[in-house]
Parts: sequence; structure tokens; C-alpha cells
Amino acid sequence: MTELVKHPNLDEITGIVGQIPLLGVDDLYLLGEVWTNTAEVASARDRALDPECPLVVDVLRTFESITTTFRDTLADAEHPDAANDGLKALRDAVAGAFARPTLSRREYKVLLRPWRTAFPVPRLDVGDLGIITPYF
Repeated sequence: MTELVKHPNLDEITGIVGQIPLLGVDDLYLLGEVWTNTAEVASARDRALDPECPLVVDVLRTFESITTTFRDTLADAEHPDAANDGLKALRDAVAGAFARPTLSRREYKVLLRPWRTAFPVPRLDVGDLGIITPYF
């Protein structure tokens, strides 16, 4: 798979990425509260970011965009460590969504757990763009 528009998990990818500009520091705190860097999460992340994974370059570009988007938010945060953990949870969700076709069900779930716990219902509706889908 070489094109995002042909990705079988496109709805979830755009659902997560489309909400990034709407996230504030309180959202990062919420994500950070439920994120943990266990061995299982680290292993799933390693598989999701494997150079052979589909569209891994797009994942890394999205990570760069996340860093740029939240640079000032992180600098101004009352609790920068908690906000930084939230960014890690956000990156894990992005990596998991992109890598879903190559991950086991368990790997996928551990990467998406903080996102789905913090945001069980999408908060963005853009109609025909396919941004909103239920997360299964």
C-alpha cells in the first residue's frame, strides 16, 4: 500500500488526525493520564513504526506535525511532563491507526487504548470527508 486514500483504515486515520487541531492542553493531560509505556506498548509501537510498515513515512510526517502543532502548548503547560505523555499517547494512536493492517488485534488495541479511553466518541463532524466514524 503506497497511497493513503487506499488505506483500509483511512476513516480512523483521518478521524484521529482530523481532531489534532482541536486538542488543547487539557486534552493532552487526559491522554497522558491513561498512557503508560509498558513493554507491550513499546513492542507494538516498534512493529507499527517498522520501516516495512505501510506509509511509515506519512506516520513520521504526522509526528513532526504533532510536535510543531503542540510546541507552544507544551512550553506553556503547567504540567509539561503530563502534556508530553499525552503527546506520546497521540503518537501511539496515529502509529496504530496507520499500521492496523500489519498489527495483531492486541497490538492495535494497546496503541489505541489511551485515545479511545480519552475520546470514546469523535468530536469532529465534517460530513462527506469521512472524518467521523465510530471506533471499533
